[in-house]
Amino acid sequence: MAAYLKSVGHEKADDIKGITPVRMQMKWRTQYNGIDCGIFTMRHMECYHGEPVEKWDCGFNVEYEEPARGKNKKPVNKQTAQLEDLRRKFIAKILLHEINEQRDYVIEDSKKFRDLSAKLKKQSYETSLDRIKDRLALAGLL
Repeated sequence: MAAYLKSVGHEKADDIKGITPVRMQMKWRTQYNGIDCGIFTMRHMECYHGEPVEKWDCGFNVEYEEPARGKNKKPVNKQTAQLEDLRRKFIAKILLHEINEQRDYVIEDSKKFRDLSAKLKKQSYETSLDRIKDRLALAGLL
């Protein structure tokens, strides 16, 4: 970060270069989730206002709150549901923001999907990754 700040002539670049980062020990830190760092980061930006870590609360449950019960049961991870909800919230805000040049397309496509039968919705889910790859290829991004 310091190198970037120096490259743009920021007055605090040299001050930041000498700082050693400290990892906050949040009670909701994860051991097993290596894919949701973006969701955590966005939520942290929403709710962190400079308070000490002991007083900071983003509303996250700890990674595994309830032990496994019964034969072959996995521990209950309440945090997973929270992350899924936040993923929906953030993607909706991004897709529906006025700066998104594809916003009108997203809205129209969502209306079409809403009106599909349950059977067609299921088929759509099952083929969604292939359709995403096709769109990326058409855009020259694959």
